[in-house]
Amino acid sequence: MIAIEKTFMDSVHRLYNLIEDKILCSYNRHSSTVESRTSLPSSEVLGAYLIVAFTKRVDTDIEKFRIVFNDVILTRELKPHIECPKDNIHMYNLFVYDVTKIMLRNSVSIKVVCDAKGYVYLNGATLLTIMPYKGFHTHISCQINPSIEPVSYTHLRAHETV
Repeated sequence: MIAIEKTFMDSVHRLYNLIEDKILCSYNRHSSTVESRTSLPSSEVLGAYLIVAFTKRVDTDIEKFRIVFNDVILTRELKPHIECPKDNIHMYNLFVYDVTKIMLRNSVSIKVVCDAKGYVYLNGATLLTIMPYKGFHTHISCQINPSIEPVSYTHLRAHETV
């Protein structure tokens, strides 16, 4: 189980969908590279979390896999933080990274490289950022538990108060 529990004073959160709904590899296409670049406000970033979700067939042979965020390689192989069966044929794979220290001030970039024999689907890559904003407080509470039904195994709450 992965759990994140953190409060940021004088801050607000923003979500950025960096990539969503991409077939990386299939039985007809064995390799793929998906890239995305997103502009951010020019303010300081107090916290940042990257969440990347994949679905793959259990019989897929991954030969090469890489996630690169802001020119920093986060992983060189498909070894997710959480792996959970969807059914007898497919597996959910989830990566969660604290990327606060490698955030750039005005933009972010992500690249996912996959070379596989089989089916790999990128469900999405989402960036949660916390930025300064006087008078508001942000509390993040996230629990990822693969022992619960796959549809509801991720709970993320970001609550802002005045």
